[in-house]
Amino acid sequence: MNHKYNLNTRKITEFTTEDTIYIEDKDDHRGLVFLCQFLSYDGNKREVTGKVIGVDDPKEDFKIGKVLVNKLHRCCLYGNSTDKVNRPYYRFFDSSLYALHPLEEHKIVENDLHIEKHPSFGLLSFSRQNSSHGVSLFGTSIQNKQTICLVLKRARHDRNLNNDWYHASSQIVEVEMSQSQFAELITTFNMGEGVPCTIRSLNEDRYPDPTFISKTDIFHGEFKKGMQNHAIEIKKLVEQTNEILGKATIGKGDREIIKNNIFQVVRYIDDHIPFIAKQFSESMEKTVIEAKGEIEAFVEQKIRSAGLEKLGFTKEENTPLIENSKK
Repeated sequence: MNHKYNLNTRKITEFTTEDTIYIEDKDDHRGLVFLCQFLSYDGNKREVTGKVIGVDDPKEDFKIGKVLVNKLHRCCLYGNSTDKVNRPYYRFFDSSLYALHPLEEHKIVENDLHIEKHPSFGLLSFSRQNSSHGVSLFGTSIQNKQTICLVLKRARHDRNLNNDWYHASSQIVEVEMSQSQFAELITTFNMGEGVPCTIRSLNEDRYPDPTFISKTDIFHGEFKKGMQNHAIEIKKLVEQTNEILGKATIGKGDREIIKNNIFQVVRYIDDHIPFIAKQFSESMEKTVIEAKGEIEAFVEQKIRSAGLEKLGFTKEENTPLIENSKK
């Protein structure tokens, strides 16, 4: 039987019952794939269901009509390779949900220009951003005037004039962070789950600035609420103690309750308040460090700019982080 060429650049989620797909039979130890009518795809289990409509070996005719269910990566399409047109082959699906990604093009020759495209090709860049009014960033204690911006774009590889050329196309993501966040990022490898950053755009979507709330105001509100809750608890302990003291006789159990109430009041004062003060001090210290970083970055930029201008160079020619301005 001749294989049906069904290699295409559509996601598995776009398949219908009009499409065909090759599915590996889990019950066959030889690991053979069979041409099937596509029936459904379960995204949660990442499983494909299809009905066998064609076999290579007449001895396998009994499998025609059998319903096969298997994981997506055990399914494939069949057709010509992107780099050698005359070499048909099976192309298995991967985590992108494609067997052949629409961006995957190899060595397209145009007037001796060799072009390669692939969904994994990207260009990554950092730039300095300057703001006259300061911007709000996720995970920072102050509004920052000096920030670092990371941009990831899709790319293509051109080979021409005996050299490699890399060109950017659509932007995938733009991320902004403070100077201190950037410094922490590049100095704390393999530590924690990451450094906070602010996502400015993802594919075609632009995101608004996060709301800025002063850490001082946050702690003031938290401290006030905490003290109100402690006051309610202490008031209950005092009322309970007064009831016991108003009795004609005070038993051993009553004395234990009074002792425990006094201990609870002391614990509120000895433990809770110092803890809140410690947290406030650490937070303010972090805020001061961020503010110092902003000042140092501003002074460093001015010194660098003045020195480069004296030497007759432009910033773009001498710094890897091209400075942009936000008005």
